[in-house]
Amino acid sequence: MQTYVLDKSNYVSSMDHCTKWYPSFKEGKVYIEEYQYIAEIYAMEEGVEWKDKDGEELISGYLKNVFGKLFYPNAQNLNMVYSTVQKWKDFMAQVDSVQKETWETALRLFLDRKNGWILADFETWMMTLTAQHLYSYLNEKEANGDPLLNPNTDCICPRCQTKSHFGLLQKDEGYRQLECWLCGYQWMTERIRCPYCNEKSQKLLGFFEVEGIPGARVHFCKSCDQYVKVFDFREIEGFKPVVLLYHLATLTLDDIAVKEGFVPGSGLVWDERFMEGQKMKV
Repeated sequence: MQTYVLDKSNYVSSMDHCTKWYPSFKEGKVYIEEYQYIAEIYAMEEGVEWKDKDGEELISGYLKNVFGKLFYPNAQNLNMVYSTVQKWKDFMAQVDSVQKETWETALRLFLDRKNGWILADFETWMMTLTAQHLYSYLNEKEANGDPLLNPNTDCICPRCQTKSHFGLLQKDEGYRQLECWLCGYQWMTERIRCPYCNEKSQKLLGFFEVEGIPGARVHFCKSCDQYVKVFDFREIEGFKPVVLLYHLATLTLDDIAVKEGFVPGSGLVWDERFMEGQKMKV
């Protein structure tokens, strides 16, 4: 049974390359490595019982037992962990039975900031990692196959119906590949098309990149004011990049996109790490 939240076979290579591209991620790397260790042990000890728990108990237990241990020495972060647990319990007590039919459906509603439950990046970070790990453990992960054989014009994951937050460019001309932040499924979309509203006018589509953050761009649409983050991995050889790591290492791009008036089409808002002094190339 898979217990790692991130692809273990490509994790080390991706982490090394990611910290080379983004030196400021070194502190985040320490947290990710410790999280991986704690989460794997918790899954080995309790994972068999996860399938019998309802959504409220499943996620509350994960937050307390994984992130509670991860941040135990830090009183401020520990308080945030337990505050998030209480928010999740309050949320599950209010949503109707249809909305919480599966924990994945409820979690997407909880994480969408327009619904007002998630207010801090720290909470989004915890819940995103929690969702990825639980999904990979509780669901059989069929092979993705060749994304080029199954192109999809929009942002919705064909496997779990979650809206993508990031993607990548690959060598086949004219296409970009989106990846689901929840289940890791990948599919192809047209590069000159907004995946959220299907706008195709080049006058309304654009991108920006930031000096000092190589290999990453924000693709935005002025028709719907939404954006998707895209990584250029076309020159990387020898391993398959774990895209979530690169996303976590480049949250500054999300901050800047929000400051520029765009919102993530995924609903996952990261807007508290805006760093002064960054120069955009629009």
